[in-house]
Amino acid sequence: MNKERQYGGFSAYVSATLILVLVLVWSLLPQSMIKGHTMEMLFDVLPQRYWVIVIQCFILMLMLFTYIGMLLYNTEVLTAPLDNVRTFTDSQGRMVEYKNQSELQWYFHHETSGVMDLPVNEVSRLLYLHDQKLYDDGDDE
Repeated sequence: MNKERQYGGFSAYVSATLILVLVLVWSLLPQSMIKGHTMEMLFDVLPQRYWVIVIQCFILMLMLFTYIGMLLYNTEVLTAPLDNVRTFTDSQGRMVEYKNQSELQWYFHHETSGVMDLPVNEVSRLLYLHDQKLYDDGDDE
């Protein structure tokens, strides 16, 4: 990093801090404490204190609404629905190609040649419906 950027960053930090301190002093100190000081002329040039506080609150609420809006936009618009295949696989996924259900059943119990993805619906059906049938059989006894 070069020296000019370091000096520029330090001067921006110091000037922003000084402006923040000046705004806080101007907006929070009562008028009676400012009377008679050399800064009184500077404070007379500035607008009413009410507007400084209102603008700061407005900017803060705008930031809050922006963050909440971005969160809701990412959740509601950019997130794929749960029944979409993109929820489980990506663009690099390779699905097993099968013609009938018995061919797919063979893939459940044997390894595929290479890396292949099984359909999530069928895997869930095999795992959870099989267990459900076991539980159903136990209840009948």
